[in-house]
Amino acid sequence: MKKMRSVIVCFLLISMMLVGCNSGNQEEIQHLQKELTDTKQELMETKTALAKAKEELATIKDVFYEETPAINWPDAAQIQTVEDSLELLEKTIMGCYEDGDIQEQMDAYVSSQSLEIVNAYYGTTEEMYISPMVELPDSYVFSERPVYKDAVEQGLNVAEPYVDAMSGRYIQTISKAVIVQGELIGVVGIDVYIN
Repeated sequence: MKKMRSVIVCFLLISMMLVGCNSGNQEEIQHLQKELTDTKQELMETKTALAKAKEELATIKDVFYEETPAINWPDAAQIQTVEDSLELLEKTIMGCYEDGDIQEQMDAYVSSQSLEIVNAYYGTTEEMYISPMVELPDSYVFSERPVYKDAVEQGLNVAEPYVDAMSGRYIQTISKAVIVQGELIGVVGIDVYIN
């Protein structure tokens, strides 16, 4: 709207200059010149505000998207160890799926592992089990999370390490699609401390 007003004011000024002005139109010319000056001032203020907002966004980006320092984990042997652990967890879950004691078996699995497991989980489109047990919000839908979707898409997903907000330590998430007779049953995964 301001841009259109500026164009109209400029058009009127140019038109008046071309047609010629007599002394009776001086007040109108002064009024239009004032509007033009006001419009220029508004544009300068807007430009300044946009520049300030751009600087603030850059600062926010630096804080929230700080690059993770390079770490030498996981190597192929460590990934294989975690994959083997996931295979064991998958077999444990599939062995007890009919009995309904998945949570109990997952808790036993986590406590028996030499890996420093933060969480182990198994989920489908309808349910999720996590060990150690954690209260998740009602809005949490495991099958909509990247860890689930990436495992379904890739078969085995080794996510980028990230810093745990609570401990300050790096966590590696590895998840795997559980396929039985060619059909996706769910996703199994573990979060492991890596430093």
